[in-house]
Amino acid sequence: MILTLTPERNARLQCWSKETRTPPEALINAVLDEALDDWEDYQDALRICTEVDSGKMRTYSLKEVEGHLDALEG
Repeated sequence: MILTLTPERNARLQCWSKETRTPPEALINAVLDEALDDWEDYQDALRICTEVDSGKMRTYSLKEVEGHLDALEG
């Protein structure tokens, strides 16, 4: 894959790279990893919402969870 940056974006990236003493490629990879993690979390959230809405998955209130934990301790 080849990444093409606008001159303005490249200048900003070079400035960030110089300031952080981190290669531009490492900065791009870190930001891309974060964006992909966010996207995967979003996909998981959509799947869970679908399962809850269809009745395949149940949710519990904080009070229910605390009550269950108290019973386990007690």
